[in-house]
Amino acid sequence: MRKLKLQMQQTVVGYVAGPNGELDWMTFGDDAELFKVVNALTDSSDTILMGRKITEGFINYWKDVVKNQPESPEFSFVASLLKNNLIDELNLFVNPTAIGNGMKIFVDSTNLELVHAKACKCGELMLQYTTKH
Repeated sequence: MRKLKLQMQQTVVGYVAGPNGELDWMTFGDDAELFKVVNALTDSSDTILMGRKITEGFINYWKDVVKNQPESPEFSFVASLLKNNLIDELNLFVNPTAIGNGMKIFVDSTNLELVHAKACKCGELMLQYTTKH
């Protein structure tokens, strides 16, 4: 059976976007190891779902389709998948940034098991978890 994997950028306090959907807190250092891991995750996937903000870089069509509200569909969708224990693997890229408030995907308690952790030269932490069903 195929796995449903989540790949998210987040701040050190767990926000995945600013209060109005801002992503300007993300740090993209020139880190070959980080790019290697992201490419390996992408290459191991046969289907990729992207949120609107990420998709803008790939398909301009999505621009202005969804307004960034705390109830934004992309965050609500991921939160509902987590709440219903439908995600098998989480790949969280923790940026060395803290913001005061924002959007989050964890709305309930979620038990995770650490599979792998790696610190990148750019300061990001790559954390891979499986969910405990």
